Amino acid sequence: MASYGSLALAFFARPLGAAVFGRGIGTVVLILGLTGWAGVYRQVRAEFIKHRSREYVRAAEAIGASTASRMFRHILPNVSHVV
Repeated sequence: MASYGSLALAFFARPLGAAVFGRGIGTVVLILGLTGWAGVYRQVRAEFIKHRSREYVRAAEAIGASTASRMFRHILPNVSHVV
């Protein structure tokens, strides 16, 4: 659910977006996307931090898996439900 602050920003940014990008649903989607990403970012980051300390990620670290390998093979598949 979007906060009132991001909705107010989207409401006031809409005339500027209409002037720059034209009128239409695409402009509304673009403005809401640009203003509403912070909440999703917080949730994904919290889940990432939670899974980073799980035993299976620590075990992958212990056997020498790289940081990218741990992130893409162990953490991100378990965090993708948030997005």
